[in-house]
Amino acid sequence: MSEPKPNRLTGLTTNTPVLPNGTLLVGYDFTHGDDLNLLTVGKQDASGRLVIVNAFQGEDAKALFEMLTTVHKKDESK
Repeated sequence: MSEPKPNRLTGLTTNTPVLPNGTLLVGYDFTHGDDLNLLTVGKQDASGRLVIVNAFQGEDAKALFEMLTTVHKKDESK
């Protein structure tokens, strides 16, 4: 397994365990111009508190938002 890379926005490196199920919460703010676009990813910890797992800024935030919200319809003609 490779070493985790620090997040470019926060500079933090954490090892978030991959559990068999769970929920990720995504927040975003695109109100301050392209350079300040922000998308955050969080999850609940064992005590029920929201923990920010990762954050993306600028074009990375916008691209990830588009990837997560674009609906791909199944081609039913096949």
